[in-house]
Amino acid sequence: MPRLPLLLSPFLIVFQPLEPLFWMLVNWALLLLLLFRRLFPARIWWLQINRCKALAKNKRWAAAEQICQEAIALNPGEEWAHSGLTDLLIQQERWLEALSASQTELCLRPNDAWAHDHAGRIQMGLGQNESAIAHLTRAIELDGRIGWFYYHLGEAYGKLSQWDAAEAALGRSIDLLPNFPWSKYYLGQTLLAQGKLDDVVQLFERAKKQHPNIDSFRQNIGYLQYLQFQDQQIETYCKAYQARKAALPSSSVSRSAPLDILMVAPQPTEPPNSGGAIRMHHQAKSLGKKHHLVLVAFIFDAKDYGIHQAMADYCALPIVVLKGDYLPLDSDCPNLIHLYGSQQLTQILKKLQAIDFDIACFDFIYTAQYRHLFPHAYTVLGEHNIESDVLRRFNQLKSASVNLAQLSQESTAIDAFGEAEREVELLTAYEERLWPQFSLRTVVSENDKTALESRCPAEQMGETWVITNGIDTHSTPLLHNPTAQKLLFFGTLNYFPNIDGASYLVQEIMPLIWQEQPELKLCITGRQPPETILNLARRDDRIQVIADPDTIEEVAQDCCLSLVPLRVGGGTRLKILHAMALGLPNVSTSLGCEGLAGQDGEHLLIRDQPEAFAQAVLLLLREPGLWEKLHRNGRSLVEERYDWQAIYQDYEARLVEAWRWDRQAGAEGKVGVNQLAKRDR
Repeated sequence: MPRLPLLLSPFLIVFQPLEPLFWMLVNWALLLLLLFRRLFPARIWWLQINRCKALAKNKRWAAAEQICQEAIALNPGEEWAHSGLTDLLIQQERWLEALSASQTELCLRPNDAWAHDHAGRIQMGLGQNESAIAHLTRAIELDGRIGWFYYHLGEAYGKLSQWDAAEAALGRSIDLLPNFPWSKYYLGQTLLAQGKLDDVVQLFERAKKQHPNIDSFRQNIGYLQYLQFQDQQIETYCKAYQARKAALPSSSVSRSAPLDILMVAPQPTEPPNSGGAIRMHHQAKSLGKKHHLVLVAFIFDAKDYGIHQAMADYCALPIVVLKGDYLPLDSDCPNLIHLYGSQQLTQILKKLQAIDFDIACFDFIYTAQYRHLFPHAYTVLGEHNIESDVLRRFNQLKSASVNLAQLSQESTAIDAFGEAEREVELLTAYEERLWPQFSLRTVVSENDKTALESRCPAEQMGETWVITNGIDTHSTPLLHNPTAQKLLFFGTLNYFPNIDGASYLVQEIMPLIWQEQPELKLCITGRQPPETILNLARRDDRIQVIADPDTIEEVAQDCCLSLVPLRVGGGTRLKILHAMALGLPNVSTSLGCEGLAGQDGEHLLIRDQPEAFAQAVLLLLREPGLWEKLHRNGRSLVEERYDWQAIYQDYEARLVEAWRWDRQAGAEGKVGVNQLAKRDR
């Protein structure tokens, strides 16, 4: 006979004669419950709806989905289960699965307002905003009392830059949902896209009082006030430029006169704590030292607008713009390019057209979309990577080290790698269309130059220069810690190639090292590590993850080697140059050190297979003479060939000379590189 829980055992002493009757009643109750469930499934599953919602609220997606799937299996026409499943998939942004579920939901409930709202949100997720508007408009026709429908409709109109319609829909959403803060937030973004700065400030001031716990309003008010100040600064600078030009006729300009240079960057140059930011920081410092430099850069959080003050140390006019007010997505536009399209940046650059810039520099292919705004300038595209090659390598890798679906929920690291096969095609075509439009292109290695010119020959588009990456050897301390029992992996940790590299290191290489030296520790450090990286340390106490360190030097002083097991990427790796400058020997894959002058066995060890990579690490730990050799040679190499100051001092001189030659060629009616670029547009 079944045993009852221990808690009921005292009752059995008194009622033991009734135990058989008790179990008979339990069995009958179960049979009746099963019969009721079979005859009236909706009544039983109605009790599960709240459970499903509670699970979804706690992001227990699998358990919530199971409830819906079981309901559908029991009764394929169960409307609430199809609706619930669609909503769960929408919340997880699993758009293609959600689309299939939504189609079934619409078949069951063609005149249900919520079914059309679901369909509209899915179409937005898939980038089909016209279709989204049709569904959301239908939802409002069926039930115009639901504020969520207007909120989603305003979002869809905003994605198409139909600002008047977006403003009207979001305004109605606020009327129906007065306590929902995000309708006000997105209405503010809509007003900002129309240049209605004063209206946005007033809206956010009211919202801040009503929603004191929402930091976004407080932070954005500071940013909006900065934009008002920035508009004044731009106007003042343009007037000063006109006065300067009027006082100095062009015929009297000397060869030593400073030029007017514009630099557009996809991220701020301050603080210089990642590869791209470091390179652009030194470029801007070099150009700003001798010329009138206007530097325009994206920021990724409204509270970071104060960065412009640090940028002012080396440029005449620093401008920062919050990234995220995307332009409407064209079907032929690569996602990577779309992510850096901005209404606000376009408006600012149009204001700067009042300045007749001599040179306009655009860093990364992402910012090439703004080149057309300065057709008379000598334009330079700085390619830090050949981005289509990075995507192509990602597509070939098919990484098993990283759960891409999970990572997409944790970080934006995977955004640029979505639909990689199609993105490779679109981005390749985009690069080949945009590259020839620039007067000059710069790349970071001979490998990248060869790749670029093989696709767009020099005779079609003019010169491409190799401007190598570097390191500030003057401020980088030389460490010496050969007996340390800690290995180092460092890099920007919200960048997919580094996420894959760190995961690959932990899963495939470190177990082989630990077989011989189980006491060794691994330190992974860098900016903004996602949960995927943080979880590596939670699973093994020999792994340490240090997020957002003040300096790499502080972390590196406890380490003996730098590991660079990269399998995806492009350009050249600043992390290798940084480690060499610190005196840390490197063990790298071929791709990890691609484009650098270092030689295997002289400046670093290069190994591609996990077993060989692990053995190279163990060899350096066993052989102090080899460690000392790489320590010494690596530092000498970066001092001789990779010093930022020397690199950009030479670049600035060459750039000015190229501009002068092109200007002279244009004056004489010859075809300079700028004329060549204009001819091929």
